Amino acid sequence: MIEYLSQYELADRYHMSIDTLRMWRHLTRKGTPKGPPWEEYRPFGRPGGPHIRYQLKDVVEWETTNNITIPTPTN
Repeated sequence: MIEYLSQYELADRYHMSIDTLRMWRHLTRKGTPKGPPWEEYRPFGRPGGPHIRYQLKDVVEWETTNNITIPTPTN
C-alpha cells in the first residue's frame, strides 16, 4: 500500500508553513526544482481545485538526497 502525506502533514514534518510548500511547488513549475515531488489529484465527487499529496517514499528519498534529517519528537 502506498503511504501519502498531505501538504499539512509535510509542513508539520518540516516545521514550516503551507505557504513555503506552495512556493516550492510554484518554483518547481517555473523550472527551479524545490522540495520533494508531489501529486495533484481531484477526488471524485468533491468540489474545488486539485488536492496535493506527497508519497512518503518520495519524501524520504528527497530528504536522503538532500541530507535532511527530521528531528524525532521528544516526550
